[in-house]
Amino acid sequence: MVTGKRKKLEYFTFQELRKLLKVGHPERRGLGASPGPPHDLPPRLTERHFPRSFPATPQNKTPQRKCYVCFYSSKRRKKRTQTRYLCRKCAVPLCIEPCFEEYHTLLNF
Repeated sequence: MVTGKRKKLEYFTFQELRKLLKVGHPERRGLGASPGPPHDLPPRLTERHFPRSFPATPQNKTPQRKCYVCFYSSKRRKKRTQTRYLCRKCAVPLCIEPCFEEYHTLLNF
């Protein structure tokens, strides 16, 4: 005995699945669109950065500055750490390990 209930259930399930997919992805792009970098992120998180040492001056052969992440971090205890390195692109003094990576990969460090 066939009542057609199975087709109704399949149709209902299909419709509910479509609703869930629409709600789950309100900003879906068309097929083939490559995801670009988010435009609301600061450049320090999306561009290429390389460390370099501070250039020597006549007054100071090994200049140092306080590390930006060590000094201004909101997630760990603040400490004053002197570093001889800075980011070429950002011109921000940073410890090589781990501050350089944290500064360029975490929004809030």
